[in-house]
Amino acid sequence: MRFREMTRTLGSVTWHGQRITGRQLVGLGGATVWVLVMLVKTGTGGIVALWTALVFMAELIALGSLTRTLSIRQLTAVFMLGGFAMSLAYVFALFIPHTSARAFLVPPMEELLKIAPVLFVLWRGRNSTTRTLGVTDVMLLAAASGAGFGMVEDAYIRHHSGWPAQLDWLPLTEITGGRLIAGHAIWTTLAGVTLGFALLFRSRLKMALALGASGLIWSAFDHIANNYGVGQRGFFANFLNGVAGYGWTTIYLFVIGVVVAIAFDLYMIHGQLPPFPEFKLPKLQSGVSGLKILWAFLIDRRALAYALFRYRGASGMARAELACLAAVLDLSLLNRRSNEAFVPTEPTLIMPVRDYFWSV
Repeated sequence: MRFREMTRTLGSVTWHGQRITGRQLVGLGGATVWVLVMLVKTGTGGIVALWTALVFMAELIALGSLTRTLSIRQLTAVFMLGGFAMSLAYVFALFIPHTSARAFLVPPMEELLKIAPVLFVLWRGRNSTTRTLGVTDVMLLAAASGAGFGMVEDAYIRHHSGWPAQLDWLPLTEITGGRLIAGHAIWTTLAGVTLGFALLFRSRLKMALALGASGLIWSAFDHIANNYGVGQRGFFANFLNGVAGYGWTTIYLFVIGVVVAIAFDLYMIHGQLPPFPEFKLPKLQSGVSGLKILWAFLIDRRALAYALFRYRGASGMARAELACLAAVLDLSLLNRRSNEAFVPTEPTLIMPVRDYFWSV
């Protein structure tokens, strides 16, 4: 019996109104053991590493809440996958000899492992949820994976060597000898930004591939320059770090990338939706439930805007599938506005978005 089928037989529990499946319980239990083992082995260093990773994610999620569609629970799952990727990197690195060539082999391997959970999530939802994600969503997925990956390494570094100066607003960074080390979370976040834009423009294949790879390539290069400079001195080490701007260029690109990602998503949300009544915000109801209904409406409206943007550049079957997806999202918005669960009996309920699709 496969693991997925085994966990389904575990049933589910309800906690504070949230249904948690057996598979989620197993995953949560494994993640708890993983974090506890890390904390036991690294002590205060592990606590600080966990805290700084959470602060970094909290900052990005707060900014991304202007445009994101992903939930905290989804990002937490990818955070844990990033930690699992770190364990794989540790095993693979054992087979790489400790020579100067190691600095050119380990960083690309780690960058690929960190982005792998994001690619898995995007591939798994390639015909559905991925089509409703904004650039901010992909950026946050990458940030979560990178933060989970880097947290383990940071915990052991802090435990054995302490931690030098860092940027106050980015505690995951490290400044040593004039060189700024952006860290795994920021490197992967930058790769996520370019990947997010690549997915939006996937109809232009060559441009999308170049754009999607650019963030990953730059992050790997900065990672290589840092690692080579740690163990080597001389002209070539200075050349690599000079091209990388001694790590500061990555921080500038990171800040620009976050701002541009959120700004572009805001453009799609507020500039792409037609002026139909079902897109107007519903009246805020009292209590926590009212806020939940409003937030769910915002999420669906954002998802619809992202699907509409992709529709405009799509063709053939992909265009038809996006039209169907948008119609479902439009119906969801109608449901949320009325706050009633109903089954449509007339096709006119989804006509507004369908008419819009075939008119653009």
